[in-house]
Amino acid sequence: MIPMFNTKTFNEVFPDIASFKDNYDELQATAGLTNKLDDTDVAITWQLLTAKYGNSHIANSSETQFKIRIWQTMFQYGPTWVKRNDIQNELRSKTLAQLQEGDKAIYNTALAPDSAISTDETAYINQQNVTKRTKSPLGAYNELLLLLETDVTGEYIDKFKKLFGFVASPNRTSIYVTEGDED
Repeated sequence: MIPMFNTKTFNEVFPDIASFKDNYDELQATAGLTNKLDDTDVAITWQLLTAKYGNSHIANSSETQFKIRIWQTMFQYGPTWVKRNDIQNELRSKTLAQLQEGDKAIYNTALAPDSAISTDETAYINQQNVTKRTKSPLGAYNELLLLLETDVTGEYIDKFKKLFGFVASPNRTSIYVTEGDED
């Protein structure tokens, strides 16, 4: 009693990284897109999609359209995911001293209102007050935790959710044959 579905699973469409990357490269070349991901990011995307949606059936009866929708999602959200992931990795690598560095505020007062306006911002400054703020270790770590609260990779992979059908039963009616039935 194996249920049958009308559509393939993600792993049936893209059984390995090579098939995924080849299709990606072909579409990029055909469309002439310049906003492409590098090979590592394409491979990571395939691995993440396989982990989350590998056995999920595609929500499209056209395999070609499904592939184009995959590439469209990668084109639309992939470069931003890569950049946000770089920023997130940089934030994770900060030391406590770097996290404690605060903002710097500079207050200037110019007491020469009759003077000609200059493009040099420091030409008529008579008084300057600088405030440099630092954070406590707890405050610095709290700020880091707030920045890292949401993982950018999860948000990126969730963008593909609409491309997969999540059903409790198969699309096709299954026919079951039991022993003793001769029809």
